[in-house]
Amino acid sequence: MRWSDLPGSELMSRVYSIVPEISEVSLMRLSLELIDGKAMLDFDLSSDLPDKAPVKWGANYNRCRIGLGCYVVSQFSMTGDFHSCNGTLNISHINECYFIVFSSEMINFSFECKVVHVTGPSVYTSC
Repeated sequence: MRWSDLPGSELMSRVYSIVPEISEVSLMRLSLELIDGKAMLDFDLSSDLPDKAPVKWGANYNRCRIGLGCYVVSQFSMTGDFHSCNGTLNISHINECYFIVFSSEMINFSFECKVVHVTGPSVYTSC
């Protein structure tokens, strides 16, 4: 699956000639809102930088941040130590339900949700 296969990903198609596949990412943020049944995630795509970025973004960036809003979350499971880390993200869509799985050496989590929405991308320079 590619990022452009998810709802809200229109900007991805504008700033990439070929939108990257959902795979290797750097987990930067995981936020859970239990009352609303919502999970918000931010990932960096350091190896997949936009090749058609607008001029106003400049040219001296080395990181691309993308967000994923997940709503009506259920079956959340997590193991490991919670740290920013590199890992593999897998998203599948079966029978009106999205399955989100993140795996790394430090942390693993998975959950189901009814709605996903991509935010971004945005770019920045990391030291």
